[in-house]
Amino acid sequence: MRRRKFIIIFTLMFIFSFFNLHTYAGTSFEPINVYNIVNELSSKEYKGRLVGEDGNLKAQKYIEEYFKSIGLDPGGDNGTYLQSFEIITPLLDGSCYFKIYDLKGKKVKEYAYGTEFKEMPYGASAPGTVLGRAKTELSSKGNILLSSGGKISEMASDYENDLALKTKGISAVVYSSNMNYRFRSPYKLQSDYARGIVKVMVTDKVFKELLDFSNKGYTFEIKSSLDIKKVTASNVIGMIKGKKPNLPPIILSAHFDHVGFDADGVIYPGAFDNASGTAFLLELARVLKSSGKNDRTIIFAAFNGEEVGLVGSEYFVNHPPVDINNGECINFDMVGAVKNIPLSILTYGADESFSREIEDIARKLQINTNLLNENNSDHGPFCIKGINAVTLIHDDTTKIHTPEDTIKNFNMEKTEEVFAVVSSYLKTKDVKVAFSYKVQNSSNMRNFIILSMCFLLLFVLIYYSKRESIEKR
Repeated sequence: MRRRKFIIIFTLMFIFSFFNLHTYAGTSFEPINVYNIVNELSSKEYKGRLVGEDGNLKAQKYIEEYFKSIGLDPGGDNGTYLQSFEIITPLLDGSCYFKIYDLKGKKVKEYAYGTEFKEMPYGASAPGTVLGRAKTELSSKGNILLSSGGKISEMASDYENDLALKTKGISAVVYSSNMNYRFRSPYKLQSDYARGIVKVMVTDKVFKELLDFSNKGYTFEIKSSLDIKKVTASNVIGMIKGKKPNLPPIILSAHFDHVGFDADGVIYPGAFDNASGTAFLLELARVLKSSGKNDRTIIFAAFNGEEVGLVGSEYFVNHPPVDINNGECINFDMVGAVKNIPLSILTYGADESFSREIEDIARKLQINTNLLNENNSDHGPFCIKGINAVTLIHDDTTKIHTPEDTIKNFNMEKTEEVFAVVSSYLKTKDVKVAFSYKVQNSSNMRNFIILSMCFLLLFVLIYYSKRESIEKR
């Protein structure tokens, strides 16, 4: 009888402990939480999150409220979560058009925006309308240059080249390009770019027509709706303050801005780039906050203005909430690729010791990696400042900066390998990470285990009941 009671009590304790374990595991990393945040930030209400637009402010508010809800300490200006700075950004203000008029002033052609012509995806186009004759040689008459030679990304991104063309009477440049017309990118701008020139690209077919129209002496009219504005933007900064503030902090970061929408109102959702990194950062913040305090301060930085030149991260490294000179930063940019590709580790500069350390951690976890030395994400300003920093990225650029970068371009399961690397790194810094277990279809597995325990308990009861009955005989 005593043995039966002992086994029953032991079985009940096991089931109860499993419930407790599952409750605690609620603080573990959950890819579905990342998915839900990506789905939110890439929805049409956020309008592509371009800095300076309402959608960007909405994303900023979402992150701020999330940090508040999980109890992070504010790390922004004046006791807030927001770290504000000025930024120059290209904003669309109205429609674009490209029209051709014959010698009598009659409109003979108007090209379709988005399929036959579009603003340049590289460099920047000054706002305004240009009316005039076109030419292919600078020595010829005309104020609109037709250009088909050279590497378009380099030519169109050269601000000094634009100014030189302007001094020669050029008001607009039309580039010939069959590149993806659904690709869009904002630009790193100089404060006086509004004094530059209008720049558009056209398909090769359209370019040939323009050459013919130019030879006939027809008039071109091009309107650029881009308006170069200086606006106030904000990083969103939260912290878990350490018990020993003299220890160098750990910075975990991601950028939340994207490229907005085009002149036709087509939204570029930016699910993979970089709602994914932002969502991962937020879920990581939740996990670490639930794990309790550590000796070392952990900073969670959601950067703004990455797409216009790493502006937010550059401002942060020069205006940190605490001393970060001996700290380390792991940045998340495009995590959770649909394609089966390696996890790239980006660093910048001669010292690759920190990136090698992260690579070694990943290798021990049997995660395929690719080590790159590039200054194209928010690790860059840290590295330039002499602070150890890497970006973890699934570097699939197939659909980024296009309207196709939707939630379908994100694989939440791939974020688990990123978490594995980050949590292993944090443990080397004596940072507590809440217990995490990975079970395929964990809800179904939990129900299966509970049901199995119940059957086990029932079996034990039946077995000992029969045994006692036999012993009594």
